[in-house]
Amino acid sequence: NSIRGNGTDTWNTVLENMIRTYQIGGDSYSEIVRDDDGNLINIKPLDPTVMVHVANKQGTLIRFEQNSKVKGQPRHIFQPEEIFYLPRNRVADEIHGNTMTKRLATIILMRNEAMEDWKRVMHRNVDPMIAYKLDTDDTTKIAAFKAKVDAAKGKGENMYIPQGAVEFEIISLAPNANLNPLAWIESLNNYFYQSAGVPQIILGGVGAITERAVSIAYLAFQQTIEEEQLFLEEQVLSQLNLVIELEFPASLQNDLLSDQQKDGPVNIDESETTATEERA
Repeated sequence: NSIRGNGTDTWNTVLENMIRTYQIGGDSYSEIVRDDDGNLINIKPLDPTVMVHVANKQGTLIRFEQNSKVKGQPRHIFQPEEIFYLPRNRVADEIHGNTMTKRLATIILMRNEAMEDWKRVMHRNVDPMIAYKLDTDDTTKIAAFKAKVDAAKGKGENMYIPQGAVEFEIISLAPNANLNPLAWIESLNNYFYQSAGVPQIILGGVGAITERAVSIAYLAFQQTIEEEQLFLEEQVLSQLNLVIELEFPASLQNDLLSDQQKDGPVNIDESETTATEERA
């Protein structure tokens, strides 16, 4: 109950903050504050962008260094036992975790580009470009005509021009002359969720056609969340000597097994069953 983080936190918000931070940057840090008797009294989240890992020749982490955000101030040195450190998906002998955002950045940029292109196409369907052909090359008259057209168009007003003084052509593409990007955008959306490891159904989207497919996708996601929760419980025990029990997500495994037993084998051809028995 004494854990207040930066003063307004609770233990739950501190842990949630650290999870969010290592998803974004790969690493999250909190300062472990103890009293004179060594009792844990607070955990204060730290900015990962100013934290430096120092390892020995054997690759063992020997200390953390915190760069000061105030120019001219020295670094603050932390021993490993003074920092509650959570890395995301470390690989081999890496001393840092791996961020999720790096692999999603390209997909996000590609989707934004496609959306911006489609936005221009849709806008030009409502407000098409017009090429005006004037019977003069006088730049002053051209500028005056442009100002008059732009002002009238901006206000949605009519224009009155002497017959034959101006010709115009609406610049547009014939139907189906360009590729429709909606399928590409939808493909990028699906790839985004796959790369993030989160089924669309979790966020309220439709990522599968049948109820069984949705259940399988949820069950796979459940395993990932439970694995992460076990990691957190072990790290809290190892680094803080605290025992926590995180609530696992609702499971659909029993429902799937029950449905399978009720429905029995599905779409099994008799010849396949016979072939299996012969091979046995």
